[in-house]
Amino acid sequence: MLKFHHIGVAVKRIEEMQSLYQNVFAGSVFSEKVLVVSQGVCVSFLDVGNNFRFEFVSQQSGAPNAVGAFLNRNSPYYHVAFTASEFNEDAKHLENCGLKRLETFKSEAFEMKRCAFFIGPDHHIIEIIEE
Repeated sequence: MLKFHHIGVAVKRIEEMQSLYQNVFAGSVFSEKVLVVSQGVCVSFLDVGNNFRFEFVSQQSGAPNAVGAFLNRNSPYYHVAFTASEFNEDAKHLENCGLKRLETFKSEAFEMKRCAFFIGPDHHIIEIIEE
């Protein structure tokens, strides 16, 4: 079963977003930045309450990746993510619904649990994270 986890936002520099969003959501605290080596990105989470959080994702080392492509198109909202209680079955369900799996990887941001990105026919991206 899928449960909402976060909305991913592509940013040039996490530090700039931390300053802005800490003003917008007074009292909220960012997580430590985490380097996700397999994706070539750095991430930091901001929990704004009511089970809603943002993941700010910045490109690292200039390697081409999806974050850079989103920033180049001025489209910072990158993906919506859900935790998956039955990772393999939930992934298969998304594929059966017409979403195409882009990749599966283990992420340092989630204690090396499996994650997978899927893309829909209108190019929106869904991420699932193993519970």
